Amino acid sequence: MHKIRARGFTLFELMIIVVITGLLATLALPKFVVVRDRQNIAGARARIESAIATARAAAIHKGRLSIFLVSGNTMAVWTQNPTTGFWQQQVSAMNLSAVYPGVQVQIGGPGLNYVYYEPRGMTWSLAKPPSTLVFRLVGQTRRDSVCVSRQGQILPRGCTL
Repeated sequence: MHKIRARGFTLFELMIIVVITGLLATLALPKFVVVRDRQNIAGARARIESAIATARAAAIHKGRLSIFLVSGNTMAVWTQNPTTGFWQQQVSAMNLSAVYPGVQVQIGGPGLNYVYYEPRGMTWSLAKPPSTLVFRLVGQTRRDSVCVSRQGQILPRGCTL
């Protein structure tokens, strides 16, 4: 009689494959965390820069006082109606930690959490910051910052205040 041999993998072979796959996943996981954190920091930076530019543009185009405001991890843009004196929201309040997990906003420079703009696009004279305003973005593995000059302009990357 001929013996019929079963085809397939042995338990030992399957265990070796599982161990190798686990080792590869363990080695690759930290890279995924770094890449995700880099993307979250870059996205949060772009959102903050966009909101600051929106505040400045709203002040210039509408001829009104405008403010970019950060409270905790929430940011928003408001403009003042000159006839009523009431503030109207231009950019809805956004919690950056909810959109970009693990990213925290810290205030640097003189410690102000807002940037006022007058209709000429300059920082408002009554609330002119004593120096450059710094909004730091802190992630799990990376850091970045958005800096605004006393003239109300966003400074290029690399401000180290």
